[in-house]
Amino acid sequence: QFQMDQNGYIVNAQGHRLSGYPVNPLTGVISTGSSGPLQIPTAAITPMPTSTSEVGINLDSRDVVPTTSPFDPTDPTSYNNSTAMTIFDSLGNNHIATFYFEKVAAPVNTWNSYMTVDNLAPNGAAATAANTSLGSMTFSSTGLLASTIPATVPLGTVTVPGGIVYANGATTPQAMTMDFATSTQFGAVFGVNTLNQNGYTSGQLNGFSTSSDGTIMGRYTNGQSQPLGQV
Repeated sequence: QFQMDQNGYIVNAQGHRLSGYPVNPLTGVISTGSSGPLQIPTAAITPMPTSTSEVGINLDSRDVVPTTSPFDPTDPTSYNNSTAMTIFDSLGNNHIATFYFEKVAAPVNTWNSYMTVDNLAPNGAAATAANTSLGSMTFSSTGLLASTIPATVPLGTVTVPGGIVYANGATTPQAMTMDFATSTQFGAVFGVNTLNQNGYTSGQLNGFSTSSDGTIMGRYTNGQSQPLGQV
């Protein structure tokens, strides 16, 4: 039975230290050059600001063009659907990014998309149709994403124009890219199939386990895990 002593070393019941390979603190990669007593780093894991996300939705092809124009995030009659996700800044603070979708009369099968962050435009100003626009998406006659304006490569990859601006001391502007490639326009109710992002807040070590190859994986309070060494 092994445990961690007050100095972070993995020891057995007699206090003997377990030997293994440490993790490079700069790269997070296990260093297999030389072994020694395994010491578990207990420092908080650094926050990761959101830089990429995947938004896979179905837009109902039976929907009609909204009765109100231009788009206004505070007026539900100016758009058809919306969905939201939590994103993170460089300090680990969370923010609510909301995506809005508005069907247009022409071209056929085309939807405008918009984004707010904490109910403001990404640039921090009051939200308008112009400063929240992410462009438009056009779907084929079979309901798959066919093109975007502005055109993107790969198809469906949309970058927040100018990045996200914060006034809380976090790195700004924060670049963020959304992937709408798996979105569809079928004759079915609006639905969210995929909604994820790669950011997280800071976290404290709250446990560790060893895999079959001897890798020691740390578990953190923010839901993340990372290698801490290898037996």
